[in-house]
Amino acid sequence: MRHKLGFGVGVAALVAGTVGVLAPQAAAQELAPGVSCEGFVCRNDTDDTYRVEGVASCSDWYERRMTGQVPVRERIRPHTTVTISVSCGRPDDVTEEVLWIDYRGAVVDNTPRTGSAG
Repeated sequence: MRHKLGFGVGVAALVAGTVGVLAPQAAAQELAPGVSCEGFVCRNDTDDTYRVEGVASCSDWYERRMTGQVPVRERIRPHTTVTISVSCGRPDDVTEEVLWIDYRGAVVDNTPRTGSAG
């Protein structure tokens, strides 16, 4: 009897854990205290400029397959909310779209921009 009860509890825990992993994240992902991202929008509620980094996954909708990943790097000024813009292919290629961004982290980046490219 104990074996059956233990097995049943184990299966229930496994199912509950799987549901928790597969369920979409409802809240924004906090990358640093005061810096969070959700979808394609990042928010910086601090007094510092942060550099957010991640990886965007791209898809070719016509062939229904993943086409690759591109790095994401965006500077977010203090007390701002920005929409992250990612390009998966050539500027004239409209067949590739970004599915999601896997944010990896955020670091303080208060260094002034240099050069004409900013």
